[in-house]
Amino acid sequence: MLGAHLARRLVEEGAQVRVLLRSPQHPLLTGVPVEVRAGDLERPADVDRAMQGCGTVFHVAGLVSYRRADVDALVRSNVIVTRNVVQAALRCGIEKLVHTSSTAAVGWSKRPDRILDETATPDDELRRTPYAWTKRQGEEEVLGGVRAGLHAVIVNPATIYGSGDVKRNTGAALLALKGGRLPMIPAGGQSIVSAQDAVAGHLLAMERGRAGQRYILAAENVTFRDFFRRVAAVLQVPSPKRALPPVTELLLAPIARLAEAVWPTGALSRASSLLLYRYRFHDASLAKRELGWDPRVTLEEAVAGAMAFYAARGSDRHGPCDV
Repeated sequence: MLGAHLARRLVEEGAQVRVLLRSPQHPLLTGVPVEVRAGDLERPADVDRAMQGCGTVFHVAGLVSYRRADVDALVRSNVIVTRNVVQAALRCGIEKLVHTSSTAAVGWSKRPDRILDETATPDDELRRTPYAWTKRQGEEEVLGGVRAGLHAVIVNPATIYGSGDVKRNTGAALLALKGGRLPMIPAGGQSIVSAQDAVAGHLLAMERGRAGQRYILAAENVTFRDFFRRVAAVLQVPSPKRALPPVTELLLAPIARLAEAVWPTGALSRASSLLLYRYRFHDASLAKRELGWDPRVTLEEAVAGAMAFYAARGSDRHGPCDV
């Protein structure tokens, strides 16, 4: 999703773009004049061949999952692959590397009034959440490259909404709400950003970012209650009226532990249940001040774009996407 939007924007600005793909080309890249290289980021030789002759690299690949069964895959995709990219960039003499991390690697809080910035240090909850912790470890691989002489910048996008989410990382919640399959609202909240504004932040990080610096790209912090109320208005469906009381975390936690032990491929896990009750609120002041980042796409516009994308592909009601 992010990589496809980024590639399109780079081409629009006149750049020669090469993409390294393992899976079928993203539908947003149909007809876009990019050079496609087939390969796997887990194979260093493939990464080297893809980087040869390039000046700038955007490493946007990664795995988003909170399932217990995906722990090993998270390590490979978010840590080992990032190590491969960093080492290849050093070998190939890449001028600049922009690495896509996540605000998940920054952390979260039990309180809505605690908003985290780039200086936040990891706590035990982050370390016990494989997705967040592997994204944080991926950042350490990038910082190791910086110490070795690589000009690399880290960007930490918030939860991204918009068109092109073929894996439904964020689209699943929108489609569930539209289909009336979201009876209750989680108790916490999240920082959000549109795909377009996330791309703009990546380009500014490439142009103006300091080597070794993290930049949070969060346009807005919203509670889940407010988020689903606003999304429901866009979708023209009723907003869920009932919310999970914070006290239910004590009841859900042991159920989630049992669920992931019995059904490790299921959606319910200790990590996923934890984040229902946390506030992933983040401060993008540094990106605005140093990069000149100015997010302009509203949540409502991003959701409308996402639903138009699904409707055009006939996947706005049910059934998996075909990519």
